[in-house]
Amino acid sequence: MANIYNVAFLIGRVLIGAFFLMAAFNHFTKRRMMAGYARMKGTPAPEVAVTGSGVLLLLGGLSL
Repeated sequence: MANIYNVAFLIGRVLIGAFFLMAAFNHFTKRRMMAGYARMKGTPAPEVAVTGSGVLLLLGGLSL
């Protein structure tokens, strides 16, 4: 029975990791749009902030 739980845990990690990787991909492909939204909200250096958050999402997705 423990083997089923291990498989389910692995599937969950892969799904969550894929979610983070897709979010990182969107941060890099739609950087200008996201930077415009961040600029509208008053974020200092929005291009750098969007790129930095994309890198963090990528690292988080790869670590899972």
